[in-house]
Amino acid sequence: MDLSAQLALTVLMGLFLAAVAMALSRIEDWRSYTPLAGGGAAVGGETGYVSKEKPAGLTRWLTSVDHKDIGILYGVFAVISFGWGGLAVLLMRAELMTPAMDVLAGLGGENFYNGLMTSHGITMLFLFGTPVIAALGNYFIPLLIGADDMAFPRINAIAFWLLPPSALLIWAGFFLDPMTGGAIQASQTSWTMYPPLSAAQANPGVDLFLLGLHLSGISTTMGAVNFIATIFTERAEDVNWANLDIFSWTMLTQSGLILFSFPLLGSALIMLLLDRNFGTTFFAVEGGGPLLWQHLFWFFGHPEVYILVLPPMGVVSLILPKFSGRKLFGFKFVVYSTLAIGVLSFGVWAHHMFATGSIPASG
Repeated sequence: MDLSAQLALTVLMGLFLAAVAMALSRIEDWRSYTPLAGGGAAVGGETGYVSKEKPAGLTRWLTSVDHKDIGILYGVFAVISFGWGGLAVLLMRAELMTPAMDVLAGLGGENFYNGLMTSHGITMLFLFGTPVIAALGNYFIPLLIGADDMAFPRINAIAFWLLPPSALLIWAGFFLDPMTGGAIQASQTSWTMYPPLSAAQANPGVDLFLLGLHLSGISTTMGAVNFIATIFTERAEDVNWANLDIFSWTMLTQSGLILFSFPLLGSALIMLLLDRNFGTTFFAVEGGGPLLWQHLFWFFGHPEVYILVLPPMGVVSLILPKFSGRKLFGFKFVVYSTLAIGVLSFGVWAHHMFATGSIPASG
């Protein structure tokens, strides 16, 4: 695809994102509990909680702002993404059973394999791992802290509904490849998207992939803001910082990590898109250099480890003591260590850089 077509595709995606922003700006009250389709009655003055029954059928799931419904939607989306990522890795492992390219030969060969590897990594991290944690958080956090709902129910719904289009953009290359005769293919950059490969690969599917990843980051950041606001402002009167459950502490720490790391990844993705489509040199050898991407990516990437692991540790630390009839041993120190992990995780990204030779300790 020539430069003019790539520019047209970029402009089209920019207009799409602008349309989404305009649609969001039309929403008057982000804290309203009224379903997105309108309506509702008997709204409480303080909480905005609606006593009208939810609509039935598909309309309920498309318009609901109830935290339980949103949690279930996150869970269903995560299961679908898990299926996609699992299918990708099964095809990869089947191909690796023999040295020759035989299982995937009729589907695109090496290019299809590279696309599967890229899609699998990103899907499991951003479309399964983070959403499945959001599913647990949305469903249980308000119940655990005695809140009616999340602090911003509408933002909660918008954060989820940004995920399906982001997944379609990330996976778009697989569907567009046969439709365009190979002009647009699945991204083959690996999940780390290292330049110069990701910058020089003349494949519009990479641009769609990067835009989808950026959109998923916006969704995750919106959810993190909502979790922080909910835990800080929506706790019941008898729930204070001393008796806040360990799962809420881990979700609060995770949300803080997201708030500082995901915007950095989003900025790096925008710079990579500019390098690909507008001739900038953020990650070019004659500009910032390919290593700049690695520094930015892993400054996000290492906190991402704890974004994924802290809430499950909180779930285990909440369930086991509860069902064994005991208190969590060293609860205060577990909380302190959770917060310390959140802070220290930003200071150790350099151990991902040893293979580059740029770290003195790597010789």
